[in-house]
Amino acid sequence: MAWRLVLTRTNTKTQTLNPNSNPFLSLFFTSPFSTSFLVTKTPKKFKKKHKRNKESPRTKRVQSNPNLIPHFERIVERDSYFRFATKSKTFLSSQPEHVLRLDDAGKLHRELGFPRGRKVARSILRHPLLFQTYRHTDSKMWFGFTDLMEDLLLEEQAIFNSMESQRVATVRKLLMMSVNKRIALSKIHHCRQIFGIPEDFRDRVLKYPDFFRVVVEGDGRRVLELVNWDPSLAVSALEMEFMVDEDKAKRAFKFPVKHGKDLDLDFDDSRKLNLLNTLPLVSPYSGDGSKLDVWTLEAEKYRVGVLHEFLSLTLEKRASIHHIVEFKEEFSLTRHTYQMLLKQPRTFYLAGTEMNWVVFLKDAYDENGVLINKDPQVVFNEKLCRLAEMQEMEPGLSNCTLIKELYVAGNKISDVEGLHRLLKLTVLDLSFNKITTTKALGQLVANYHTLQALNLLGNPIQSNISDDQLRKAVCDLLPKLAYLNKQPIKPQRARELLTDSVAKAALGNRSSRKKAGKRMSQSRSFSASGHKSSTSVVQKSKNRSKSQAHRQMSLTKAPAAEASTSH
Repeated sequence: MAWRLVLTRTNTKTQTLNPNSNPFLSLFFTSPFSTSFLVTKTPKKFKKKHKRNKESPRTKRVQSNPNLIPHFERIVERDSYFRFATKSKTFLSSQPEHVLRLDDAGKLHRELGFPRGRKVARSILRHPLLFQTYRHTDSKMWFGFTDLMEDLLLEEQAIFNSMESQRVATVRKLLMMSVNKRIALSKIHHCRQIFGIPEDFRDRVLKYPDFFRVVVEGDGRRVLELVNWDPSLAVSALEMEFMVDEDKAKRAFKFPVKHGKDLDLDFDDSRKLNLLNTLPLVSPYSGDGSKLDVWTLEAEKYRVGVLHEFLSLTLEKRASIHHIVEFKEEFSLTRHTYQMLLKQPRTFYLAGTEMNWVVFLKDAYDENGVLINKDPQVVFNEKLCRLAEMQEMEPGLSNCTLIKELYVAGNKISDVEGLHRLLKLTVLDLSFNKITTTKALGQLVANYHTLQALNLLGNPIQSNISDDQLRKAVCDLLPKLAYLNKQPIKPQRARELLTDSVAKAALGNRSSRKKAGKRMSQSRSFSASGHKSSTSVVQKSKNRSKSQAHRQMSLTKAPAAEASTSH
């Protein structure tokens, strides 16, 4: 009977809550009423249309289509493509024996520059001429440089040594622009690559006590301080341009004067009115920028001048946001630097995205996006990128690493390239070519240690600059050179080499010396009467070049040598 009482009470309660329910069905369903008739989803026509989210600053480009300059954007994309090659070169160079276990390399995605979560071996295979993997005796896979890359590192080290005085001047100018004339060494080290500063510069600055002082602060941070102010360095690139082309310097920046439309000014009148604000320009070496009122026009012109000079000191006349932020306190920059640069489109171009932008000096590049004045380090970096793209080495002169003497006279060479792997080269004959400036010889810095004799007779460079200037430029580039144009540079060094093959190759036989001396004494320009004699000498030089090349090729069993020339 107990179960009947419970069932009766349940039925009574159910009927009270839902009078339309069937008593028979209530025995099986305990739910008091059904909710199936209710609409639980909102119809589409009543749903609110959500606005599409704005594009993320990480992917949104700085420049829109009308103002986009493709060649600057391609440079930023190129840097992204070669990030692994450049960062891995830097990191491996600091490791003992320039090697790293592959298992450890897979955990260093930030240091080596490959995408997080990807296999490092995939990035290594993209650059087979620079990096390689091998199995060590411990049965572990290791990651290191190829022989070609080791040679390139020696070439880069020679560039660092030859350009040390220029890099010292760059650091001095940075200190002269900074607040209190001091910058932390860690900040300079972080941005060293855009200035061409070597990895060991913290040790090199100790060789210049007249310029720098290293101070260790209480927290252990090492700070570089300026010792002496040099007025000759306190001249900005914009001031030097102002002295050469005043109108061009005036057009570099624009600080417009607000005026009503009822003035009805034409273009020239508006430009003259704006010059009231634009001039005078504020030099980045004029004083301490932190003492200026942040929102004044003078402070803005000072910050624009500082950034212009900062970019002028870089190798490629460009810098990313990460490099500029490093010197925010030292250069009294504000958080509105991005907007400030956008307001000066005549001089600056911002490429990339809003989060990772790069600022360029537009006047430093030609209409094709090629840097006008290239530092030797820039030339090296471009060559490194070319090799990073190649899957195998092309046959040619650069593979004949055992060559000690090279004669390429009369081949219309205007720029010396492709000799970076000839690390045993001692004699180089470039006579009767088309070399016009000392910049064309810049890549000879790779032969810094070995080259002892260089012949440039019959090149236009002899008429462009004096013999003393040529001698000084070549000796600065190749301090171990003993003979230049068949004349001894250092008598003591020449006497030491007098009996060996280098002296014989450099001086040649007595008759050829007399002919060359007679021809150069008569006239430095090629006249009609002397054209036949010069042609015969060129022909002899060609024959000698061929014989030397055949002899060398037979010894090394290498492919035919090809000199990299530009016509």
